Amino acid sequence: MSISNGAVRVLAALVAAVTLTLAGQASAFAASRADAGDISGRSTSWLNEEPEQTGPGRGAVQFSLSPNHHVNCMLYKFPRHPIKSFTFKAQGRFSGKLKMLCGTDSGSGYRHINYKHKAQWIKKMNFHPGQRESNWDQFMFGATQSTLDKPVKVTAKKGSKLAFGGRVIQKKIVRGKVVKQTTWDTCVIVSKNQKTIITSYVGKCK
Repeated sequence: MSISNGAVRVLAALVAAVTLTLAGQASAFAASRADAGDISGRSTSWLNEEPEQTGPGRGAVQFSLSPNHHVNCMLYKFPRHPIKSFTFKAQGRFSGKLKMLCGTDSGSGYRHINYKHKAQWIKKMNFHPGQRESNWDQFMFGATQSTLDKPVKVTAKKGSKLAFGGRVIQKKIVRGKVVKQTTWDTCVIVSKNQKTIITSYVGKCK
């Protein structure tokens, strides 16, 4: 049985993506145990584990996407490839779920957020020193969901868009006590026509 050159290239890309994302997947930023940092929006809160010390290689892994998402979005750059779905607070008849697509660097979706706003998310994530920078997108996903679930303000924009403005309270908890706290704004812009997320960034909606 022979294997086409195209199949070999796809297999090689998949193996590379598995290698690239393995470290990030093993320590993905998620709902976790107590005795560490707390990040909470108006409706959602989640706990970090104790910050992981990643050593000299910190920041070498750039994405924590699954191998499938990494290959289709970051290597082959398919703009319509779905990355993640989100629930949101219904706005009149506008309800259901929103999708974050791969998108493009200059347009919308995951690649746009990665290209234009990743540094903002990493800076906020590093409120707890030692986090893997490859987990910036998991951190962004959590803040995005929190903002969509219980926005502080929702504003209609031109082009059938909605801007969900939120607020995140980030806490550092040591032995059950809050030793440090910060509050910051978030903004998630969505397309009503496409039911997709255009962008998600730190700061008030413009």
